[in-house]
Amino acid sequence: MQKHSEIVILGSGLIGLSTALLLERYGLESIIIDKSPINLLESNKDRRTTAISQGSARIYEKIGVWKDLVKYSQPIYKIKVTEGIEADGLTFNYGMTEEGVMGYIVENKFIKKFLLKKVLKSSLIKLYSGTLVKGLKNLKNNTLQLKTENGTTTCNLLIGADGRKSNTREIGLFKYLYKNYNQNAYVFNILHKKPHKGMALERFFSTGPLAILPMKTSKGNQSSVVFTVDADKTFKNRSSFVKFFKAKYKDFFGEVLKFSKVSIFPLDVYSCLRYYKNNIVLVGDACQALHPIAGQGFNLGLRDCLSLSESLKKAKNLGQKVNSNLVLKEYSRTRFYDKSLLVGSTHNLNKLFSLKGKIISKVRSVGLKLFNRSDFLKKKSMLFAMGITDL
Repeated sequence: MQKHSEIVILGSGLIGLSTALLLERYGLESIIIDKSPINLLESNKDRRTTAISQGSARIYEKIGVWKDLVKYSQPIYKIKVTEGIEADGLTFNYGMTEEGVMGYIVENKFIKKFLLKKVLKSSLIKLYSGTLVKGLKNLKNNTLQLKTENGTTTCNLLIGADGRKSNTREIGLFKYLYKNYNQNAYVFNILHKKPHKGMALERFFSTGPLAILPMKTSKGNQSSVVFTVDADKTFKNRSSFVKFFKAKYKDFFGEVLKFSKVSIFPLDVYSCLRYYKNNIVLVGDACQALHPIAGQGFNLGLRDCLSLSESLKKAKNLGQKVNSNLVLKEYSRTRFYDKSLLVGSTHNLNKLFSLKGKIISKVRSVGLKLFNRSDFLKKKSMLFAMGITDL
């Protein structure tokens, strides 16, 4: 292992790889350390999807991966939001703005493939896979020592990009807010009879939201599903779960022809009180992990990567060290509003739509319909969700 690097990134997921490539764009070297062996990192079996906003697609254009990734990306032309199985509700059409489509749905395996391919070709990035970091120690010369299974290395700045269950966050002793939502996300893909035509559907139930997201296929009849259900709701077998899902889905895109394997993820939220300390800075889910209700977690994390890379580029141009308190304070300041807004809004949105009762359900239904009448509000919220402007 390399004895010293100015910047070390922990985690080679989508956020870790993206961070390294954004740093490379500004001529900054880094090494990436990940506990998984390279064969797992290069695996293409992940059928989960990620919602990439228009703003995130533009970030990927900057690092040269979007030209390859766009071929595997399903544009979102329309989003339908309803209270339960109601026909009316809130509709967003991409033509309401002049910024292009609202976003894209992409299988994780393709995002990982093109990011990893570019990282492995880079002369400014080194990847150490199959390496677990066991401890950190601040040295007197303002550097950080990382103890791993394969020896030690030092760095000036450690970037924690190791996800929701971040090891960096724990061994760095970052304080954070945490809440267990007592909900599970059931994630799977479906093949349906009718084409989706680039439409995403989100239905809100008191038991949790149901999101159906269009996927890129030759016939346009496959979608990714994120179905949130209260944790106390259990299913005897697969058929009982399928029956429960179909009662909520109501053949919106026609009869379901095929179900993929279902993966289950418990839902919670993490929100760090500080974004940096002691030569460590956090990005993505390591810093804040959201409820998937708005599909914005990845996009928020990618904006972290962009903002941090720009702060470090500025430090380089001014002759400052990458672990300078002024540099990291600027990153923290520029990201505070965006992070706080999304953590708070997704938490409260889930809380609002989890309330049970006929009266509150009616109020939500009327609220969606009233919102739907305001083109100004819809355009404003669309541009924010697209990662184009702040609210």
